[in-house]
Amino acid sequence: MNETIQGLIVALPTVVVALGLLAILVAGRRSDSAILPLLGLLDLIWCAVALFTKQVSLVQSMSIESAPSAVWGMLLTALVPALLLKAIPSRRRVWASWAVVSLASVLLIVDNVYGRWFGDMFSAVALLAVGHIGSVAGSAWNLVVSRDGWLLLDVVLAVPLMVAVSRLSEQHRPGPRVRHGTTLVGVLVMLISGWQTFTALRAQPTIITQRFSNFAMVVHTGPLVFHAVDAWLTIKRNVAMELLPEASFVETKAWFDQRRALRAGGGSFGIATGMNLVVIQVESLQASMVDFRINGQAVMPNLARLQAEGISFAQVFDQTDEGRTSDAEWLGLTSLLPEQHGAAAFIDAADHLVGMPQVLASSGYRTMSAVAFAPSFWNRRVMHPRYGFLSSAFAADFAPGERIGWGLNDRDFLLQMVPKLSGTSSPFAAWLITQSLHYPFESFPDRHKKLNVGEWRDTPFGNYIHGLHYFDQALGDFLAALKRAGELARTMMVVTGDHSAGFPWTPELAHAFGFGNNLLNWTLADRVPLVIKVPGSSAQRIEVPVGQVDLAPTVLNLLGIDATGLPYVGRNLLGSPGDEPVVRRDGSWVDARHLFLLRSGPTGTHCYDRARLIDVPLKECEAGSATAALQVEMARRVREFDLQQRLLAESFASAPK
Repeated sequence: MNETIQGLIVALPTVVVALGLLAILVAGRRSDSAILPLLGLLDLIWCAVALFTKQVSLVQSMSIESAPSAVWGMLLTALVPALLLKAIPSRRRVWASWAVVSLASVLLIVDNVYGRWFGDMFSAVALLAVGHIGSVAGSAWNLVVSRDGWLLLDVVLAVPLMVAVSRLSEQHRPGPRVRHGTTLVGVLVMLISGWQTFTALRAQPTIITQRFSNFAMVVHTGPLVFHAVDAWLTIKRNVAMELLPEASFVETKAWFDQRRALRAGGGSFGIATGMNLVVIQVESLQASMVDFRINGQAVMPNLARLQAEGISFAQVFDQTDEGRTSDAEWLGLTSLLPEQHGAAAFIDAADHLVGMPQVLASSGYRTMSAVAFAPSFWNRRVMHPRYGFLSSAFAADFAPGERIGWGLNDRDFLLQMVPKLSGTSSPFAAWLITQSLHYPFESFPDRHKKLNVGEWRDTPFGNYIHGLHYFDQALGDFLAALKRAGELARTMMVVTGDHSAGFPWTPELAHAFGFGNNLLNWTLADRVPLVIKVPGSSAQRIEVPVGQVDLAPTVLNLLGIDATGLPYVGRNLLGSPGDEPVVRRDGSWVDARHLFLLRSGPTGTHCYDRARLIDVPLKECEAGSATAALQVEMARRVREFDLQQRLLAESFASAPK
């Protein structure tokens, strides 16, 4: 938008105040002036103008490219308060109008400052991160004074206007024609803008639950609609938390208690006691690609070597849902199933979690997370402290470098992490999230293409292969740098993928992967690798089906931290994990013998025999489905009613002495 026009928008509420005072002054000299009753509504006019223009100004200052529906949303949230205020007696109404604009102005200032520092809209759950922003409070206040004070200028100047309007409205009440006419116009515009906003939300229902950042919702609704929805969802959730019957909590606690043996340590307990921990969560890394070769060339030789030397799991099934990468973080860090619709990183951001980083920090670890991307993405600014990370590094914390995929290239990202990790006496635990691989793999820099991909040249799958090889080279460089820093020999290394690459089935891709033409093979290949290298330990290859939810208890037990009493759905895979099904949030599951797909619509629900790759009677999957449904329900209760910390307290209070 042209800066001159933007300046006029910013100044408009103040102009309305100034012109209103002038009009009252001029008209007041003529007691019979016909305009006096209309001037008695100046507080409402100012309220609507201020609410609309300040939202527009905020959107512009944050460089948000608003959809047309956002304009309607901003208009709606400007008119509704004004129309509601119109029902209040005039003497009280004018000060209520002033209070509404004042509060909205303060909220929008907070949005402006929060967005400037943290790259996202302020929200109810952002209050949870207040303890992590104290270091910037002073600078933020300076910015309020120097850059955002204009949002309060009209509020200050409006005080004499409110006094004048209050007196005027008592002396010159508007007639029925003025009252009804202004109400009718306001209602008509409100209905049109309300319908447009509702239509936008109905057309894209996922902008509320399945969003990458709060900005993504503001783009379609405007700031105050976002805040209204955010407040409603927060209140709704807090009310729901109070509604869990005590009997249901007792049942939930009993379920977690019955699983204590599944989380207990086994023969590998403590083999990495006192060691550092590095978990690398690789974007879109599928298990089938670790040993993949193309035209005789190994795509991931470094990771394949790490897998051959370490503890690896052949069947780690992808349990993520609509939250994708953030779901992988949720699964691995909280050992709970994610939401089926939307992202737990937003829906459950207010929960009091028992994250693996929190457990590690209480055991003396320096916990940190890192992703060279905006902290607002997947709500990480809020969520990572909730998981228990004592510090986090985001895009602004890294030196500039070549961007590949969605962020800083994997090599620069990993190498810049080495000095951040090393050099302290206490052990560190780091969760590193890569960005160079990302669907739809439309391109990859030619200078980094090292493999002959043959027929896949300049295709998404060919670019995916190049990206995997690039990460693998970066992994090798990272391990070498850790070794030079003297950290590798005392660091437990974990490499895993977040979710599948997202390629749709085609005969050509199925042939390339070696899956044949049976679609079940494609479904069963929806796995991520899990490789754990403990210095000095022997290699193990574990073939039983497991899930991403099992990561935290397994890692903690290797580090010598007992996970028995922790309220985790997952199991210690190196203890006595049993043979229960690996469950997805929708109730589908897989175990060593069956694949159960719970589907609605034309495909329906099916139970498959894995060995024969055929459809079998649903009765064969009844027991597994009952187990899966119970796991889904218990995880839902923990999320929805914020039970993880309570279960932890109850677990240790009732644990056998």
